[in-house]
Formats: sequence, C-alpha cells, structure tokens
Amino acid sequence: MGWSEAKKRALAMLEDHIKAGRIDDDMLDLLRAINNRTDLFTTSSCSGRIQLYETELPGTKFGLRTVKKWHRPVEVEELVLNGDNLWMAMLPPILHVSARDMRSALLFISTARRSGFKRGGINSAKNFKVNIEVQGTERMDVPLILDRRIVVPGDVLPRVVDRANRLLVRSKVRIRRLTEMLQENL
Repeated sequence: MGWSEAKKRALAMLEDHIKAGRIDDDMLDLLRAINNRTDLFTTSSCSGRIQLYETELPGTKFGLRTVKKWHRPVEVEELVLNGDNLWMAMLPPILHVSARDMRSALLFISTARRSGFKRGGINSAKNFKVNIEVQGTERMDVPLILDRRIVVPGDVLPRVVDRANRLLVRSKVRIRRLTEMLQENL
C-alpha cells in the first residue's frame, strides 16, 4: 500500500470514529488542520484526560482497570472512591501522525515543539511514510486508595482534583496553539 492509499484509509477510519463519537471534540480542529495537508495524516489522538484507575502499581498496562475517565475538568463529587488500589491520573494530549517523508516529519515535530508539545519524535520510518508521536509533558498520578485504605484525606482531595484540572486545562492550550500554527502555515 502506498502513501495515497494509506492516507485515504486513515481518513475513512477517522470519519467512522467521528460518527461513532470516539474522537475528543476538542481535537477535531487540530485533526482537520493536519489531515488537510497533503504531506500528513493522523492515525490516533487523545486530547488529554483525567482518569480513575484500579491497579497495584501505575505503569502496568495490562493490569490496569479504568474506573472512570473524563476529557474535561472534573468535580470532586464525580469521583468514585472505592476499590483495593485506586489511582487518579491526569494524562496529557497525545497525537500520532504519519508524514510522507522525513522533511515533512521534521517540520511537523518542530511546529509541535514550538506550540508547547515538548515530547515527541519519530517512531518509525518505512518506504512511504514516517510515523510520529507527540505528547504534552503534563502528567499526574496520585494514589487515592492503597490496600483498601483511603490515603488522601477528604480535605486534601479537592486540592488534588484542582491540580489535575489545572494541568488538564493547561495541556489543552497546546492543542489550540498547534492548530493555529498549522492553519497559519497551510
């Protein structure tokens, strides 16, 4: 499969995901700005989220069970505080993009960095495309329950949630900034 076929397939899949409501609304303008370019297309994205998850230790991908997640700021009352080992995370935006060639890939990475996405680079390069990942640096993992014991007192929990919300909002500014930069350079 060549570049044109890969892009066509990815855009059809994106449209299916949009229709099914599986794309974060605040990513749509950025995805369109990228996919409108002839030398780029997106393969996956997340606008950043706050998540409650059950696991003994963070970082265990297959031993993790998501309890609840939001792609927006949350209220303390929305948290479900039960389980054996419950963690709250604020995860940054992440974006996977395919570029037609190395020049386009490096230009996109440079633009993403100037917009505030400090983590990112080339994941792989094949005959007809270069695969890129960029993500924000904001991240927070806080244990709320360990071994069935609440470890964040009730009077501290609102401050923890406030920090997670502030990080989430700050990380989403990068999405708007990257969108604007790409739209200006079309």
